[in-house]
Amino acid sequence: MYYNEFFNKLKKNTLATFYLFMGEENYMMDLAIESLKNKYIDKSLESINFTRIQGKESDLNALINACETLPFMSEKRLVLIKDIFFFIKELTEKQEKEFYKYINTLGDHICLILLDDDFLVRKNSKLYRRFKKTNNVVEFTKLRGRDLNQWVMGVLKRNNKKMLSSNINYFIDISSYRSQSSK
Repeated sequence: MYYNEFFNKLKKNTLATFYLFMGEENYMMDLAIESLKNKYIDKSLESINFTRIQGKESDLNALINACETLPFMSEKRLVLIKDIFFFIKELTEKQEKEFYKYINTLGDHICLILLDDDFLVRKNSKLYRRFKKTNNVVEFTKLRGRDLNQWVMGVLKRNNKKMLSSNINYFIDISSYRSQSSK
């Protein structure tokens, strides 16, 4: 699914318990995570109900411990694993099986986000295929054409600003957003 579908599910409160975020649009990934926090976690309790795990420096037990902790005075607990490629890579075959079995048993109190913002998870990998099978892959691709213009217009409108369409195109062009090398 694309991230706009994820945002619609978030608005309707029909989210699954786990997702794989991947793609080149880091801003929208950050926005999705912030939106999750804003919807489910009270700001004053964020340090208790939000756990960020670095995949390079963690193990399966840390993930399970974070997911087993119940939310405190919030609807959900949010667990984010950055660098999921390295996390999976460090698991033994037995731990990997346990990981896939475990995420399928997560309770409704949790929202587990596996983040791949470095393009390391390939679409033919076991991780991708498992998440794709359950429709839990959220792809954050760059906005193109009309969608990009509408997004900029929406940001301007939310900030009570107006800009001509030609000026929006000029702004996008000088921002280098459309450049192949920009991330």
